[in-house]
Amino acid sequence: KADLDAAIAKLKDLKADLAEKQKAFEEAVGGGSKAAAVNKEAFRAALNAILQRRAFVLPAFAIYGGVAGLYDYGPPGCAVKSN
Repeated sequence: KADLDAAIAKLKDLKADLAEKQKAFEEAVGGGSKAAAVNKEAFRAALNAILQRRAFVLPAFAIYGGVAGLYDYGPPGCAVKSN
């Protein structure tokens, strides 16, 4: 019984911690205010930069200065898409 009570208390602590982290994430990314929209755009730009840096997606004709808006999958992106 003591082990069960300890496990329940630990789960409640983890649940409270998760709720705090979700709230902080929503404040940083989501919401309806103008500041939240700016944070959302910053998050999107950072995610796009990471995906390009790690070659998940690459602008199709970036090295030639060509068409914008077309993307190729890099090797990691192809692996993710196939699974």
